[in-house]
Amino acid sequence: MRYVDKKTALISLGLVFLFAAPFAWGQGAVEPESKELVTATVKSKWVGTAPFCGASAEGCSSIGYDFWLNNNFGDGAACATGHKVLCVSVPKSEFKRVLWFGTGPYCSATPEDCTEDQMEFIAYGTAGDGPECASGKKVLCAVRK
Repeated sequence: MRYVDKKTALISLGLVFLFAAPFAWGQGAVEPESKELVTATVKSKWVGTAPFCGASAEGCSSIGYDFWLNNNFGDGAACATGHKVLCVSVPKSEFKRVLWFGTGPYCSATPEDCTEDQMEFIAYGTAGDGPECASGKKVLCAVRK
């Protein structure tokens, strides 16, 4: 067995700390710029459950939200009958532009796609305005007036 005296051990420990400390505190690594989602105030909910959806615009007002759109997929499985409706806490009339991000069948959109274009994230969806997503999600984004 090899023994190290206290002085040598303290010097070795000090050297390790001296070289490792900047990385432990993040000074040696580049961190990505944080992106705050523009929308913490917009809430949304898809109403209607597959396979027999049967949701309507009135379903939004019953939960205190505004009707935005309807489709067969919402953010999940397809409806065999009826539609799902997207209900949003902010009226659509407060926005001048609404846009879906993500392209089916392999969707990979995130709310950050909205913020990169100075838009607000509204909701996730699996169909949006085009082909259905076989994997991943689309995101609905909007720009206020």
